[in-house]
Amino acid sequence: MRVLAGIQTYSIDKFHCEVMINDEALEGFTDQEKWDLSYPMRLAVDALHESIRLLRAKRDQSDVREGVIKQYLYAIKSTGLECSWHKVIDNEYCNGASYWTRPWIIAYSSIGPLKIGWRKRVIVLDWSETPIEETANELFPDEDVTKIDKEIHCWGYDKLYEYLKVLKSAE
Repeated sequence: MRVLAGIQTYSIDKFHCEVMINDEALEGFTDQEKWDLSYPMRLAVDALHESIRLLRAKRDQSDVREGVIKQYLYAIKSTGLECSWHKVIDNEYCNGASYWTRPWIIAYSSIGPLKIGWRKRVIVLDWSETPIEETANELFPDEDVTKIDKEIHCWGYDKLYEYLKVLKSAE
């Protein structure tokens, strides 16, 4: 008997992969034991698929990634904050291939380090490592967005700019 775990994922890159194990490797296994192998095979194929997507993104979309970083830095500098240097870090919300073009940064600004990055449809602005003592609820009491301690979710670059201006005035 031959075990064939053909796993096909439907995505824009039309990835298709089949995993085959020869009969000798499964000699003496019950049908249920063979079936139980499908889950780890699926995990292996999913990991391979994600690796291919990530390599493709790195090869084909580095300009998009650089554009996102430039937009973060532009928002910071537009408020009048000085940014001595920045460090690009992996997306802290999701490190999959679809988020590779949305890296996060730690910008070492005149008010201290700011962590900025995309999370789904919002940009996270985190000033927890700065000397600013006020929390998001104290600085942005009228904003109806997610606020956690010294972090606020910005609905786009305009809101990022607006919130950075508030942080600058709070220093």
